Amino acid sequence: MKKIIAILLITASALMTGCATSSTIKKAYSLPQGEKLKLDISTTGDATKDVSDQGMSILKDRLIEQLTASNLLAGDADASNKTIEVVVTNYYMRHGATRATVGIFAGADNVQSTVKVKNTKTGEYLSEFTVESKNSTAWGTSKGMIQDHADEIVATLKKSK
Repeated sequence: MKKIIAILLITASALMTGCATSSTIKKAYSLPQGEKLKLDISTTGDATKDVSDQGMSILKDRLIEQLTASNLLAGDADASNKTIEVVVTNYYMRHGATRATVGIFAGADNVQSTVKVKNTKTGEYLSEFTVESKNSTAWGTSKGMIQDHADEIVATLKKSK
């Protein structure tokens, strides 16, 4: 009976650790009311070889969706001189079958991005923060974690307001 309880406690704690997304602000900036930003997404270093086209597409689509819904995305007709630069610096996703069969023993899914708000006229960086998302469990999907990552980027931008 004690073994069963111990196994249940270990399993429950593993399940509760799930996907975690956090942001660390290095340089805060308060967006003025009505400020709109252009979007620039790229990868760097090791992330370039690891990130899939599908993963980048999910991230970009979700950022566009959330920035538009928050009225922060500059359209083609907008004369915005501010750009949000999202650089994926670390990207590792387990294959779905590996996640399901091996779970936490296959490592953790991880996406990390450095986000900067840049004044394109002066070249000055007005804001900088890092967002990191991790999932070491078999719960959730890669797509869901990437979307949560994008949501945290936009939420951090909005907190600056």
